[in-house]
Order: sequence, then structure tokens, then C-alpha cells
Amino acid sequence: MQVVEASRWAYSKLKEGLTDNHTYHNLKHTLYVAEMANKIAIKEGCSAKELELLFTACMFHDVGFLELYPKNEYIGARIAGEVLPGFGYSKEDIEIIRKMILATKIPQQTNSLLDEIICDSDLYYLGTELNYEYADNLRMELAWQKMEMTDIEWLEFQIGFLKMHKYFTKTANNDLNKTKEKYKEELIEKLEELKNNAG
Repeated sequence: MQVVEASRWAYSKLKEGLTDNHTYHNLKHTLYVAEMANKIAIKEGCSAKELELLFTACMFHDVGFLELYPKNEYIGARIAGEVLPGFGYSKEDIEIIRKMILATKIPQQTNSLLDEIICDSDLYYLGTELNYEYADNLRMELAWQKMEMTDIEWLEFQIGFLKMHKYFTKTANNDLNKTKEKYKEELIEKLEELKNNAG
């Protein structure tokens, strides 16, 4: 497997193809997900081969946005299937990578530890001090996609998602849940304040 070369291919395509309107799903996000996935995977005891497959999946998990915004995971999985044989990946390895990419579709559905790690990494920020920044970036991107929301609607949207979301790995639960819960409570307070002021 030519992991470095395959990752450079994805990096180059994302850098060239994503626009300034991709304020959330951009190259910075892809690199962050790859970094956090490696961090979780090491703590979870993954092998060197698993780390390589995981890194590849992270680099390819949002390439579907280059073609279409909705259903991007299916497109990303397809692109990985088309591109990775040229970098020496076996059919078995490509299928593992494709499954990881598809697992990130909301609501996330996992069938392996690697699936769990990429899903936790994709939403790692929810349990960090980056949560407000990432949320603002997502709101701008959704507005670009004609999904604008009022302040109240946006808070309700976020709170609903946070109530539904769960981390899968022991590492993410241990490291991120406390900050994620604090974030959710802060948003609930903001929502109540906004509703009271509106009423």
C-alpha cells in the first residue's frame, strides 16, 4: 500500500476542489479527523496496518463533497474504490476503507472498531473547546446549502443532535463526554434565554 501517495492524492483533490463555502467540510477538517483518529487508535491498541487503513479512510472520507453535497459518503466510498487500487490497496483493504467512510453518514452506524474510531474522530470536536468554532462553521456551510436557520432553530438543531449523539470508543467517551455535556447544557441555557427574551 502506498499510503503516503494515496493520501497526497486526496489532499491535492480536496485542496483544489473544495470552495471557500465549505467552511466546515474542508481540508482543515479532514486533517483534524485524521489526527484525532490516530490519537484514538493508538489508545485503543490498533495495529500498524489498521492505522494505515484508518488514515487512508480519514483522508478520503469527505472527497465525495467534490461532486455532490448530499449523499457524499456514498460518493467518497465510490471514489476510494476507484482510486486506491492504483496505489496498491487490496480489494479486502479497500472494502474496509469503504465501510469506514460509509459509517460516518449521520446517523452513524458502525460494525468494527475502525468504524467506531473514524466516527468518533469525525465528531471529536463536540467534546473539545473547538465546539463553538466548528458549530459556527457548520451553520455558515448549511446556509450556503439553503438550510438557513434562525438563532432559536439553530440552537434547537444542535441540542437535538447532541442528545442523539454518542461516542463509540472507550477512549472518546473517557476524553470527550464531560466537555460535550457541558456544551449541551450551555446551549440549552442559551435557548431558554432566547425564548424568554422573544416571549
